Amino acid sequence: MIEKTREAISRFLPVSTHTAKLSIYESIDEVDQRKQVRSRLLFKVWACVTVLIILWSCAKWTWAKIIGQKSELDLWPIILMLGLLGVVVSLAGAWRYLHSRYSPVERWKMERLLWQFSENVNLIKQGVTGHVAYVRWGYVVSNDEVKITLLTGGRVSSDFEADIGRRLVAFLTKETTAYWEIRDKKSGNGIIEINLTHNKDERITINRLDALQTSEKINIQLTGRMSLTSKQPMGLIVGPTGTGKTSLLKVLIISFLVNNPDNVVYTIDGKAAFLGQSMKRIGKVAMNAEEAIQLVDELCKIMDQRYKELNADPDDERDITHCEKFHQGTILLVVDELLSLVANMKAEDQQRKTADKLYPQFNAKLLSLITKGRQSSISVIVAGQMMPASVLPTEARSSLGMRISLGRTSPQQAQEVFGESHHNLPFIDAKEFGGVIWLDGLNWDGPKAFLPPKYDEDKLPFKATLTMLAGRRGGGGTPQAATASKDLPVT
Repeated sequence: MIEKTREAISRFLPVSTHTAKLSIYESIDEVDQRKQVRSRLLFKVWACVTVLIILWSCAKWTWAKIIGQKSELDLWPIILMLGLLGVVVSLAGAWRYLHSRYSPVERWKMERLLWQFSENVNLIKQGVTGHVAYVRWGYVVSNDEVKITLLTGGRVSSDFEADIGRRLVAFLTKETTAYWEIRDKKSGNGIIEINLTHNKDERITINRLDALQTSEKINIQLTGRMSLTSKQPMGLIVGPTGTGKTSLLKVLIISFLVNNPDNVVYTIDGKAAFLGQSMKRIGKVAMNAEEAIQLVDELCKIMDQRYKELNADPDDERDITHCEKFHQGTILLVVDELLSLVANMKAEDQQRKTADKLYPQFNAKLLSLITKGRQSSISVIVAGQMMPASVLPTEARSSLGMRISLGRTSPQQAQEVFGESHHNLPFIDAKEFGGVIWLDGLNWDGPKAFLPPKYDEDKLPFKATLTMLAGRRGGGGTPQAATASKDLPVT
């Protein structure tokens, strides 16, 4: 009884930063039936008291008439009892409404919703011992987030723990007809923690350099809530022509260069198109098979050298990256249209001896950079219209902390990119160049819908911006750098 009272007090205040606690031992129907019994009992008591008051008033008035006294029927006690009934019914109705799923008070609304959800997924049910199993909820409601903790007592399977976030979001969306999304989720040992929001993520526009993040380590804002960080140094972007891959690559490249003046970009353009021609202004570029092999070979040598520097002191206990230890910046390798590059390599390899074939050399070095480059502060982003397993094997994909599919994701692509069924991916608006994203290390329940940043070519022309950034670095700029810096919105 004391515990239930404490929990009721924790839920009473409509606005509170403290955790509201709710232990559920029985179904809502059972609770409602008990409330109805109490309500009927109270109504019967009120009715009896009211009838007695009416009888007493009538008896007084009748006796006054009999003894010849002038008297009027006293109606005030009756009016007071009727008024009391009206007030109690109004308060009870308001209380019931404010603790329903329609409540404008979200903290009180969550109590009813979590109770209903517990029944909906059979969290409280009769066990084999004849005892009713129960669960405990804790929740904190803020302006844009609801933090929920569920204590199951360890009686649910690991599959259920993994899936409960998705089921809770689906239930809340159905019951409230509002937007809900999981921001974070952790589970284990009978404890499930879920952070929810019903505010949609905001799409950002890249139109000023001074609005971009500066950071020694990678920190690139993708949406209002999502960022690409050093937790996800390797990335994959796939999508058909016209879905916005190049615009997203522009955002990543410009943001990466602004992040840290010591950062360097290497580029491989499998189609020798716009991106490759543009990136010549600020970094090394490869646009055919031989140049691509030379470039990844150079990066592998840099990676090996950086590992030697990291391990030069055998007594150093720090497990940190090269950038964190030596403050020399991060190297980003952008491989655009990898499938086209591989196709050209394999075509050329048909005329070569086995020992001279280009693709095996290139593939081995690229996979080495993807799987080993993180600690040496070398990041790789691979992009293309398609990315079959024959081009990017599974062992490499597991190292890709950022995976993005733009446009409609086919069943095969869903499996290849995310390892998920096509039906498990969120709905996306392809008209707005939307897609699906996965960022590793964030305790996400699964891939999320994604509206990539909008790159404003009018205010931040890509080639001119690269020219200006190259000029800022001292040397390596082009004659256009001084002119470009006057026109770009950087301050």
